[in-house]
Amino acid sequence: MSSQLEAEIQSLLSDSGEVSLVADLLLRRWERNILSAEDVRAFTRFLINAQLYPTLLTQIRSRLGDEAPVPWGAFVECLAQMGIALESFEIEALYEGARRYDGGLDDLSDSRALDPVKPQVAQHRQKRLSRLREELDERRQDLRRRLEYARVNRLLQQERKALEELHLLDPDDPEVRREKNALAFREAQDVIDAALSHSPPREELELKALEIPADLKPEAHALIAQVQKRAAESPQEALVYDLALLLINMDLPAAAADLLDKHRQLPSLRYRLLWLRLEALLLAKQYAGALADVQVLESKLFGQPDATFALTYARAQALWGLKETVTAIELMRGIVKVRPGYRLANSLLLQWQSEAP
Repeated sequence: MSSQLEAEIQSLLSDSGEVSLVADLLLRRWERNILSAEDVRAFTRFLINAQLYPTLLTQIRSRLGDEAPVPWGAFVECLAQMGIALESFEIEALYEGARRYDGGLDDLSDSRALDPVKPQVAQHRQKRLSRLREELDERRQDLRRRLEYARVNRLLQQERKALEELHLLDPDDPEVRREKNALAFREAQDVIDAALSHSPPREELELKALEIPADLKPEAHALIAQVQKRAAESPQEALVYDLALLLINMDLPAAAADLLDKHRQLPSLRYRLLWLRLEALLLAKQYAGALADVQVLESKLFGQPDATFALTYARAQALWGLKETVTAIELMRGIVKVRPGYRLANSLLLQWQSEAP
């Protein structure tokens, strides 16, 4: 298990760049007995890797005299790294000394230096690993029971917590990652369902959209015609995307949306064109069209949590533009609740709450 001290050592090394300074700082903590057993293991590993053998041996010698806990594994590993061969009676004395302390043999078995001459150390390590595996299996089974209970009772926060703990136990387990993605998707769907329960019928929203003007700048007609002609002559996805992006950057989002709509038949159509059209429709305040594109993308990207949240964000913007302020705020509030780190959603929610009638 990794000690929190390891992260602190890395930070101190990054700040100072001086191994000896870091060692001196942490050595004072060790001398005052304010390091945990796990921290001592991390610190002694650092001293060995830094080849500060005299520093480590001096500290261990003082602890032997004070009857304080001794890092037996670090002791024998340090001796081995220095090329010091121990006599048989010295090995026996070390082994018996470690046995006297609670957890001493566990600590001694951290090093493999005595394995060739003292097989009991290797045997103890094997038993210790077996015990740890059993404890992990029991912990994993307990978390699985908690996870099942949370799912049956639709306790999303408890389910998320159990999955996070399982992920810490098995960070590379693809099944745990799949379950986390499935939970995120269900959370997103719950946000949508809760908000849309207050939404009016789509036909009513489309009627509102007809009231929103989408006039283009008169002086832009010639430019738009040239862009459309160029896209028609060479209907390639990359070119259509670039031309649509050009129109958006020139504050002509309605023309960009119209261009993308005319090239929906492209056999190489990719999702990025659909996402760009959705962005263009929102910028052009064509909110009913944006809602329709949200539905298209939802059907194509079903089951992808990140896409679901992005589409929920777009849906909320469209509903706000259609004066469906209650539903829009509920959607955005749901996003912020599930993903508090979503800064854009947080900012927009605060703005809408201050502007809502």
